[in-house]
Amino acid sequence: MIQLELRGVSKSYLRGRVPALRKVDLALPRGKFLAVLGPSGCGKSTLLRLVAGLEEPDRGEIFIAGRRVDGVPPARRNVAMVFQNYALYPHFTVYQNIALGLKLRGFPRQEIDRRVREVARLLGLEDLLERYPRELSGGQQQRTALARALVREPEVFLLDEPLSNLDAQIREETRSELKRLFRRLEATVLYVTHDQIEALTMADLVAVMESGEIRQLGPPEEVYHRPAHRFVARFVGLPRINFFKGHLEDGIFTSEEGDLRFPLEVSYQGPIEVGLRPEDLRPGKGEITLKGKVVLVEPLGPQKVLFLRTGSREIRALVPEDFPVSLGQELEFHGEPRNLHLFDPVTGKRLRT
Repeated sequence: MIQLELRGVSKSYLRGRVPALRKVDLALPRGKFLAVLGPSGCGKSTLLRLVAGLEEPDRGEIFIAGRRVDGVPPARRNVAMVFQNYALYPHFTVYQNIALGLKLRGFPRQEIDRRVREVARLLGLEDLLERYPRELSGGQQQRTALARALVREPEVFLLDEPLSNLDAQIREETRSELKRLFRRLEATVLYVTHDQIEALTMADLVAVMESGEIRQLGPPEEVYHRPAHRFVARFVGLPRINFFKGHLEDGIFTSEEGDLRFPLEVSYQGPIEVGLRPEDLRPGKGEITLKGKVVLVEPLGPQKVLFLRTGSREIRALVPEDFPVSLGQELEFHGEPRNLHLFDPVTGKRLRT
């Protein structure tokens, strides 16, 4: 069953001069975790605010559990939102912060206490209920904000970059906790982030946004291994993908610079943009040969990224930590046509091959 659906939703600001969303269609099944991924200004937070009811769309329809909710006040949408800054009341204890929403809705005191203590036990907050936000760590504040959302038992959870204020180690721990928690609850989650690691590791589905449009929606593995748009290939993946512009004719690709030439068994002919991920470049043999001078080495623990300069182009290759290399060294790497991603240089869409 579809728990959250957007049909042709558009939103703009400054009297239509600044479009934020452009005819967005989205269907999220019940119990699924969807990460909306994209750079700042792509429209992901606007999408979240529209679902929450904090803003209204210019056009389109929004449905939650089959009920149309655009035009319905936020309090009547049965969604719960966790903000980036947690939005805790400093003069309330953890218990009072968690219970506030239920109290405002007129729940009996006994029911409020039962729900608060149950969710506190679930999130490891039992010993912190009498503390104030100023007495909590960042991770504890984040869990309190999440408890305030969980206690409402909403139809959809909305999370707006909730981990961005945490340091790296706590962010990793909390990421795993959230994934296990939502899976155990079989919750429907819309999670906004600019962090691709969060999106790829936590979500059942990933929607990659650019300029107010969803460029691709699918499982994390599909988004990474078969990007549907040039922007998706460029935005998802670390280190960043290598791109080569050129022309394909009679099954032979030739780069704009003329320094690359290799066969491609595809029916397409004409201008083309080719992507090759750094991990798909290897020393040794292959049909695609790339040569360059090492200008930078970035250690990444068990691996390192080599930046090679060839003419006006910079190429990235991912190699093991113990790969012998020195700055200024001339190296040769190879790739295979089967690992290439082919895109239309005008529309940016993936070419069917």
